[in-house]
Amino acid sequence: MSDQLSQYQQQPQGDDEITLKDIFRTIGGLFGSWPYLLGGAILGLGIAFIVNRYSQNEFEMKSSIAIEDVENPLASNASPLSLSFNWRSSGKVEKRIALLESYAHNLKVARSIGWETKHFIEGRLNRREEYKPEYYYRVEFDPSHPQLLGMEFKLEFNAEGFTMLNEWQYPLSVYNFELDEKVEFDFGEVDFDGFVADYGFGEWIETPAFRFRILKGKTFDKVIAEENLTTSSFQFQSYTQVAEWGMFTIVPSYDEDNGSLVTVSGKGPIKEQLVDYINASIGELQRYELRQKNLMSINTIDFIDGQLISIESNLRNSEAALEEFRANNLIVDLSSESEQMLEYFISLEQERASLNLQRSFYKYVLDFLQSKQNYSGLSLPTLSNFNDPLVQQLAEQLVESSVALERFNYSLEVINPAVIELEKEVAYTKQALYNATQNALSSSNIVLDDINGRIQEAQGKISRLPATEQQLINIQREYEISGSQYEMLLIKRAEAGILRASNLPDTQIIEPAKDYGQRPIGPNRLLNYLIGLLAGFILPAGFILLVNAFNTKVRSRQDIEKVTRIPLAGIAPHSKYESNLVVLNKPKSSVSEAFRALRSNLKFIAEKPADGTGQVLAITSSIGGEGKTFVAINLASVLSLGTDKVCLVGVDLRKPKIFNDFGLSNDIGLSNYLAGQNEQKEIIQKTAYSNLDVISGGVVPPNPSELIQTERSKPC
Repeated sequence: MSDQLSQYQQQPQGDDEITLKDIFRTIGGLFGSWPYLLGGAILGLGIAFIVNRYSQNEFEMKSSIAIEDVENPLASNASPLSLSFNWRSSGKVEKRIALLESYAHNLKVARSIGWETKHFIEGRLNRREEYKPEYYYRVEFDPSHPQLLGMEFKLEFNAEGFTMLNEWQYPLSVYNFELDEKVEFDFGEVDFDGFVADYGFGEWIETPAFRFRILKGKTFDKVIAEENLTTSSFQFQSYTQVAEWGMFTIVPSYDEDNGSLVTVSGKGPIKEQLVDYINASIGELQRYELRQKNLMSINTIDFIDGQLISIESNLRNSEAALEEFRANNLIVDLSSESEQMLEYFISLEQERASLNLQRSFYKYVLDFLQSKQNYSGLSLPTLSNFNDPLVQQLAEQLVESSVALERFNYSLEVINPAVIELEKEVAYTKQALYNATQNALSSSNIVLDDINGRIQEAQGKISRLPATEQQLINIQREYEISGSQYEMLLIKRAEAGILRASNLPDTQIIEPAKDYGQRPIGPNRLLNYLIGLLAGFILPAGFILLVNAFNTKVRSRQDIEKVTRIPLAGIAPHSKYESNLVVLNKPKSSVSEAFRALRSNLKFIAEKPADGTGQVLAITSSIGGEGKTFVAINLASVLSLGTDKVCLVGVDLRKPKIFNDFGLSNDIGLSNYLAGQNEQKEIIQKTAYSNLDVISGGVVPPNPSELIQTERSKPC
């Protein structure tokens, strides 16, 4: 038999290639562990349910706007009200998007929207942000008093008032909303546990770090009566924090097919909050555009108002002098010659007055360029016939560049190359305008000298008229000139006012952000369940596969066939019985049937010796506890049930135990025989079963390995 085993061992072993059969066998093994897979799936679905149950819905709110150059017909070049020019329209959509995304824009929105406090409502397992809790309570604070940032004030309401608690959050800082800045503060001066107490509604809660009070809302009594009000809390937030929230919420984009259409969208858990912020952001953009368009009209009105003060005073004085002269001298009309002289004289004076008005405006421009840092509000209305075209052109160019620079500064860093280049352009245009205005002012001196010369000639002709008519001409001249200037300035002021009132923003709202009952866009609860289910399957399956990959035990017939070509005689299953004598005591069990099959296979595999001697079968394993004793006892038992006589020898001399299962003694055994103390016949013990004898291990010797190697150990 040993020769046959050697022959099989010399044959090549099976390869390590993974076949389709191996894959299906592995899958089958996984399904054999279905309780673990089912438990993992249930656990994964449970976790997904908890995540879905306590995850806030996320919504997306949108507003559609159109950005186009809305030209004021009263501001066109052909209009007599022309006080402005057409702004450059290239990249108008990109500029508006840059404005909406800029920190400066969102900071203005934060100051206007009034979100100085942020509120939360406490749930059983989580808490969520609450928007506009003023329906049942509201916080009123003193904006001139510093307010504490970084601490959460918890309110536990009751019918009479509330209990104030505090929850520390870091870092703490003190902020003044009126100044819109953080202030230095020594927190050692405040006992933050001292204000933890009961308060009534409307009672001011004040420390050096904050000052506010809690007021009842309209629905407070109803909420208290229905016992729906749980613990609520709030904290102060600076305008900077609100602006940063808005910068991450508003996501402008534009339609490439129609570049003037822009969709402003925001995502978050509270629809009403998103709606308010998006609409406030667009409203702030419209106000910015109107401020830019109206700035030149406002500056023009301010200049005209300053001129009207002195002209109105002169007009009143000349009107009073004319009435007094006519009353004292009983003169109503002049002669025809005097009337002609007066008309000519007044025309000259009006020319000089118009020129002086234009010179005043040139001086105003020079002062404006020297005292202002932003030139987008500079305007050159047509006040007389002496407007210099170069000054007009440079002024328009300076305003245009200044508007573009202001928009860039609104959305870009100061180190941006586009900003630096535009700053250079503004500085160059400003200097060119300054020089052109000075030249125009100097050139006007020549015209003024000419007009003064003609006025002197006219005065010489008037001096030859009667004294009474000379006085009347001078008084009426002052009155007519002041009146015409006053009337002209009033018209220009009205034109500027009409232009200001008729301006419209370039951004037009197509569809405002509104809650139409939009469904949430997240979380994807179905996907969460699917992920939970897959994770519940994959993680246990992966763990099982990993354990199996590192498991070196023989678990199936295939494990043996992979590593050897030695024929497999049979498989002995695990026994659930307490006794090792399963074949003898439980002959109808599956274990007994397995050993009967093993007996049949051995008869084909193991040939009987030709000399008629007995066959020797060795049962062994690599380590203890693998079932040598169990297999040996039951194999010997199933062989003895036939016609063969079987002798079961316990060769384990260190821990002999076969004798216990048969109720025999271990006083003498194999060790005694090998040591020469007893003969073979003396160590053979009869069992209660026919054809089955046992040789136990005997007394444990000090040298079991050496005894096995003696000549007496050769098979009988």
